[in-house]
Amino acid sequence: MSTTTETPELVQVVTDWRGEAAVLRRRGDSRAATLLEQCADEVSAVSDEYTLWLSEDAAARRSGWTLTKVRRHALAFLHTPHVVMEKRVYRLRACIVPRRAHLEMIRAAAQQGAA
Repeated sequence: MSTTTETPELVQVVTDWRGEAAVLRRRGDSRAATLLEQCADEVSAVSDEYTLWLSEDAAARRSGWTLTKVRRHALAFLHTPHVVMEKRVYRLRACIVPRRAHLEMIRAAAQQGAA
C-alpha cells in the first residue's frame, strides 16, 4: 500500500491491490489473492471515466462545446482534483465532461418506443 500522506490516486490504489494480491498468492493465500484481484478488476472496469484525462481539444470533441466553453467549465472545477493546468492548458477528467448526444441512438430509441 502507498505510505504517503497524500490521498493516493485511484489508479495507484488498484495497482497496490494487485501488488498485495501477488504477495498473498506467493505466501500461499490464493483465495484472498483471487478476491483482491476480482475487486481490483471491478474497480478498474468502472473507473475509466474518473481515471481518463482529456485535453481541451478532446473535451471539446467529446462534449460538442467550443474551446471557450471547455475552458470556462475547467475553470469552474479548477479547485477540485478533476482539473489540472499544465503550461496554461487545462486537462480535465472525463467524468466532468458530458458526452455529446448521439442522434442516431436517440432516433433509434424513439422509434423503438413508438413501436
